Amino acid sequence: MTPCLRRWERWSSFATLALLCLWLGACEPCAGLGACTTAPRVAIEGRIVDTQDGNPAPGTRVDLVRSGGMRGTVAGDSTSVLTDADGLFQLELPASSGANDTFDVTISPPGKPSYRVLDLALAATERHGEGHVLGVWVTEPYFPDEAEVYYRGDPNTVVRYAGVNFYRTSGVELRGSDWDVYGHYNTLTDSLGRFPLLGHHVLPTGFGDLVGTLDVQLPPPLGVSNIAVVRLRPTYIFRPPAQIRRFGIGPNLTYFARLYNRATIAPIVGAEIEFKRTGGIAAAADTFTTMTDAGGSFVFRLNPLARGTIVGDLSVRPPAPFAPFAIRGIRLDTYDEDGTRFLATYGVGPHLPYFGFVHAQGRGIAGVQVEARRVGGIEASPPVVTSTSDANGIFSLTGFVPRSTGNLLVDLIFRPPAPYAAFIIRGVSLQAIDQDSGPRFIAIWDVDGTNPPFP
Repeated sequence: MTPCLRRWERWSSFATLALLCLWLGACEPCAGLGACTTAPRVAIEGRIVDTQDGNPAPGTRVDLVRSGGMRGTVAGDSTSVLTDADGLFQLELPASSGANDTFDVTISPPGKPSYRVLDLALAATERHGEGHVLGVWVTEPYFPDEAEVYYRGDPNTVVRYAGVNFYRTSGVELRGSDWDVYGHYNTLTDSLGRFPLLGHHVLPTGFGDLVGTLDVQLPPPLGVSNIAVVRLRPTYIFRPPAQIRRFGIGPNLTYFARLYNRATIAPIVGAEIEFKRTGGIAAAADTFTTMTDAGGSFVFRLNPLARGTIVGDLSVRPPAPFAPFAIRGIRLDTYDEDGTRFLATYGVGPHLPYFGFVHAQGRGIAGVQVEARRVGGIEASPPVVTSTSDANGIFSLTGFVPRSTGNLLVDLIFRPPAPYAAFIIRGVSLQAIDQDSGPRFIAIWDVDGTNPPFP
């Protein structure tokens, strides 16, 4: 390299580092230019510090090895250097012009196991003073994340001052002062329900992923609750921004249900919902209120204080013109997993779920057009509903939307295909039903000419 004056900004704190390379004055042989050019190369620089306390790690060997790209097209695929008294290092490898290769970096601190960071994409440069600043790396990879545990039944309530055990189930082996002889890590949640996920004193024996389980000791009578699969990935970066991972714990009682208009199948929006516990296990609150959303859905949010079944009554006050109603004796079972479970779909308002049957000589006939005209009884819309019989001769009259309970009177006009003639059935009474109901049968009509003709 052409001799140049390089100035490093000194280490100011354990959380940050600026590695600055300032070219002062002119560099021979390109004096007077804004930047000096050089042969294509990949250049890196950074700093290695101790994982535990952030102090510089002098004498750490850093290896740069080309792992992909234009491998073999230039002389030299690897190089190494030892960090100086401040833990700083610089490395360069020759490269092809414009190359964007991948490289492995191996860190080998004195007296500690080495680790390897794979496939860093590093572009070549032809300008002095340019390179890749890797930042501050540590002597040993570690797990920087924190966890926050909350009650599954109430995500806004964290689990404070609870004992936590982490057990490794697969992945990289662990060691360190906080990894006990029984092969697990113990700690307590704080006032925010948080704790380090292994932290700086439980270290992997290599740079690999870890899978384990978390046991959390909840207040009586809940006992121990388990998170079966927790996946952790170590980092080689010194003190990255904290990532807080939230875990639900304990029995869950989060169910959702849906309200719909029985006559139109449309969701009931803005219905007021109230649940009152009447029996079963205890909960943090015996009542809750909510409203249905744009999809007609609402969520039961109960924080159970034990495992088992809660029994309660549901009061529903839908918007006008629908009448309020209650559903008694709803049973909700706890479950030890995340997520929301579906409870039920509840119909609202009267409907007319009727169907009929047309046949010829005892066999269903398809393609019969049926027109139902309101002629009396309760109000309903639209005034006319049309239907066509299917291959079995079945036709539906579910298109009417009643305004109230009671009976709707309709005339039924049948227009069968040739050679059969159209006919009319007058004054058919259909009772509006204000409860969930499957299809209801009206009658069977024959198209063979025994019915009153339609003019």
